[in-house]
Amino acid sequence: MLCPDTPADEAARVIDRLRASLAGAAAGSTRGGVRFTFSAGVAERVAGEPLSQLMARADAALYAAKAAGRDRVTVAAHAQRADVAA
Repeated sequence: MLCPDTPADEAARVIDRLRASLAGAAAGSTRGGVRFTFSAGVAERVAGEPLSQLMARADAALYAAKAAGRDRVTVAAHAQRADVAA
């Protein structure tokens, strides 16, 4: 999901509300015993950062969320200017 002009912490709140809504909808399912969860990684783009680097940071945050127990949203560390220049 792309959230243009949105700080990472705000985007994480939006995605966490989506996560909670989906979990709540699954809990109310008539299919019995259906449980739906998801994890997400959020990264905020630094000016000049290549899309590939942004996606790699978001992907790393996703794997961190899964490693921390799943069903959560994790925000990636901000890219450093030196990383962007490389």
